[in-house]
Amino acid sequence: MERIRNPFTAALGVSPAVLAGREEELDLITMAMLGGPGAHERVSVVSGARGSGKTVFLNAVEDRASQLGWTIISETATQGVVERIRNTAERNLQEFSPADKRRLSGISIAGIGSINWETDPISPTQSSLRTALTALLDAKAQLDSITGQPPSGVLITLDELHYTNRDEIIEFATTIQHLLRENREITVIMAGIPSAVKPLLSSPDGSNPITFLRRANRIDLGAIPDPDVSSVLTDTAKIANFSWHESALRTATEESGGYPFYFQLIGLWSFFEAQKSGRTNITGQDVAVGIKRATNKLHQLVHEPAIADITPGERDFLIALAQCDLPARNIDVLSIMGTSPQNISNYRQKLLSLDLVIETADRKMTFQLPRLEDYLLSIQGK
Repeated sequence: MERIRNPFTAALGVSPAVLAGREEELDLITMAMLGGPGAHERVSVVSGARGSGKTVFLNAVEDRASQLGWTIISETATQGVVERIRNTAERNLQEFSPADKRRLSGISIAGIGSINWETDPISPTQSSLRTALTALLDAKAQLDSITGQPPSGVLITLDELHYTNRDEIIEFATTIQHLLRENREITVIMAGIPSAVKPLLSSPDGSNPITFLRRANRIDLGAIPDPDVSSVLTDTAKIANFSWHESALRTATEESGGYPFYFQLIGLWSFFEAQKSGRTNITGQDVAVGIKRATNKLHQLVHEPAIADITPGERDFLIALAQCDLPARNIDVLSIMGTSPQNISNYRQKLLSLDLVIETADRKMTFQLPRLEDYLLSIQGK
């Protein structure tokens, strides 16, 4: 077997060799960064199921911001995130200035002038997030002005946004709101699974201290259209001078359901099977084995954690739904579970809010994640 690197990427959060299906959303954010303060997309909340490509999307936004000369602060919204962002802002600021100084007042470029820095030290133990970000934004604005470059700013990406860290998110949001009111060159893109993000957008009493999240641009990462999936599979294989048999490509595309992590898994294992057999054309037999192995990995990395925290009743509901002809009605699940209609309704609403099931146009139910029904049937009775 020739040692050719597999071009498919099936690691959660790792950017694939070929990205597709998100161009419009990326263009809107890019346009907002170019358009100046006040653009709606400069504060965006990205949501989607596990494996839908949220982290990959953030990576793509960071790549575009880097090309525009923006300073990037990439973080995960876990405990201590405010302090980590502040510390990163201070480290970035030090790259603009000598170790004991902070504010840029001049720069040395042929025909322009010399570098001068005003001493205005920021104490890491005393500065607030707002102070650190303001100083960094000031330094970038002055540098852009002196060099005659188009205005750039600071991009902050927050992954794994979750309501359990609500207090720090409120603190972060308060700082960002101040900077937005000052027309600063700042962009904030946050991402999380819908069930973790929704509680941040509203509260039981109708109040919401995080108003900038509620008003933010919303990006829902749904399924990628089949033509785009086929293009990704084809173009990725071409990187290694491999190709797909027409029917094999069609099978892989249709099986994936437009779910990014899954079609990368299918591509990864199908490519491996062809390579192992000494071929550069991926056949239907390769895809059949690839789907089986990809599904096993999907169970482990996506399905198992997706249902880890639900109640036994909710789990039984999902297993009953998996036994139905999909999409199914409440009464179909009721006939299997043998519980009350009220319980069925309650389970349905909870699982809809967790994005484990989705509602069709005729109010029937099916699963959000591909192949979840197979996993549920495999654990039935365990």
